[in-house]
Amino acid sequence: MTFSLSDPVSLPHGPDLPNRFALAPLTNVQSHADGTLSDDEYEWLVARGRGGFGLTMTCAAFVSAAGQAWSGQLGISEDAHLPGLRRLAEGDAQALAPLYQRESPAVYRYALALCGNAAWAADAVQEAFLQLMQRPQGFDPARGSLGAYLAGTVRHRLLAQWREPAADLSSEDDRPVEGDGSPETLLVRRQHADAVWDAIRALPWPFREALILVDLQDRPYAEAAQIAGVELNTLRTRLHRARQRLARSLGAGEKA
Repeated sequence: MTFSLSDPVSLPHGPDLPNRFALAPLTNVQSHADGTLSDDEYEWLVARGRGGFGLTMTCAAFVSAAGQAWSGQLGISEDAHLPGLRRLAEGDAQALAPLYQRESPAVYRYALALCGNAAWAADAVQEAFLQLMQRPQGFDPARGSLGAYLAGTVRHRLLAQWREPAADLSSEDDRPVEGDGSPETLLVRRQHADAVWDAIRALPWPFREALILVDLQDRPYAEAAQIAGVELNTLRTRLHRARQRLARSLGAGEKA
């Protein structure tokens, strides 16, 4: 049987390795003299994990005080070493936090507008970031932005469980009404916003997706086409038809 270095590896215990690249247990002499983890050691090892290694092994570590070979060697011989080791084990998840804070709001809004179900949207976003953490090599910056990659992952997740949503498309926070005014004015604006969202929800999936990506999220046409997995001309056609249907739907509502 032939394997690729990018193939995952299943282990009898613990999580699967996302690929077959492993960092050897290098000796850096970067920990503290008593064997506790230093910030330098932590940053170096976590950076290796972010770099895409399927398995990151720490430097040579001593399991008893008598076995410490040099100052700065990482230790796992006493309870005092545990906080640093826990911090190291959680390093990949912590490294993902800034990316999550930056990218998740737009990805979640896209997912919510696409499926109309807050729980599905939240689950799809979590799955997308989990996939990024477990298989970082799946994201190729040369093919597009991280936001586009995450949105594409969310899209595939939602398509796999798609049903016509029965829940409201958005909550109050998802559909802000800009500007101040009298209660009557605000009510009219809210009713108009509700009508727009109802019309968007009524669009077929491909048209709805094109409209959300370009008109609501202001994504470039090329990036929107990448997320939708279609050619640029196909994306433009879907967007044009979505706008036409939306205009007809809103026009009919105003006449009624």
